[in-house]
Parts: sequence; C-alpha cells; structure tokens
Amino acid sequence: MSTRDEIRERGLCEAPSRGAPVLLRAIAASDAVNLRAFHARCSAETQYRRFFMHKPHLSDKEAEYFCNVDMRDRGAVVASDPDSLERIHGIGHWDSLTDDQAEIAFAVEDDVQGLGVGRHLLNAVLDRTRALGFRKLTGSMLAGNGPMRHLFETSGYAFSLGEIDCGVQSFSLAT
Repeated sequence: MSTRDEIRERGLCEAPSRGAPVLLRAIAASDAVNLRAFHARCSAETQYRRFFMHKPHLSDKEAEYFCNVDMRDRGAVVASDPDSLERIHGIGHWDSLTDDQAEIAFAVEDDVQGLGVGRHLLNAVLDRTRALGFRKLTGSMLAGNGPMRHLFETSGYAFSLGEIDCGVQSFSLAT
C-alpha cells in the first residue's frame, strides 16, 4: 500500500503549510524511536524551549511515555512527512488535569519552524481536546519564547498570560 493510500485509509489529515505539506496524525506507541530521532534533530534552543532545561536526548522511557497515550486523558498529534510517516516534524500533546482542563505543550523541528506546522498542530490539538470536553487549556512557556506567544495570540482563541516565575510564564487558552 502506498503512503497516500495509507493516509486515505487511516483518515489522516494532510495539511498544506508555507513549506512542504505535513501529515497530522495521532502519535502511535510504535513512534518512540521516531520521537527520539525528532528530538535529536531539534536544536539545543528548541529542546530548551520545550523542556526548560538542557536536554540533548530523550530516554527510551521518556519517548515511550510520550507515545503511549489513550487519546483521551493523554494524547498527542504529530506532524509527519507525508512521504515518510516515520519522520516527525513536530508534536503537540495534552494531559488532562480535570474533567474540563488539560495541559498542552508543543515542539516543532527547527527546519520547519515559521512555516505553519505549529499552527496546524495547535489547531489539531484544540479540535481534539474540545471534542473531548476540555474547555480550558493551560501550559507553561519560557517568557522569552516570542514565536510560541505569537502563535497563541493569533490562534483566534481567548489567550491569557499568567505569572512569570524564574523566566517561565503560565498561559491559558479557552476553547
């Protein structure tokens, strides 16, 4: 079966971006190796923006944790290369905090930052979490992470910033 046939059969979403198109799909337990490779391709700055610390490698245990989700209380959407589902370009994930609130986080590979991949991931995560009944999404980002702040501010959703503590700022999005 060709990759395009698999996309159609699995009901995946191919999203055009200002660069190459990406395929949005739910993360799979089998993606642990792919997620580790994605993380390794990200720059030290991108890794720091995601984890708030120097993190040159994801351990097998960490990758398995991020990939083994139920798509309800914990879930993730990845942006993959349409011609190679294994090549992850970005990830957006959520963890439920309450019945109507979840924490979200995102990372996009440096080579495709600024090309709309983050926006596609944000929209996919917002669509999925809203369908699950989550009405408030929260998270933390580095106070100086202008691209992430811009993404949220221009998302079309009610976005608010919280306190800054040690350079990390909380935020919330109402869906």
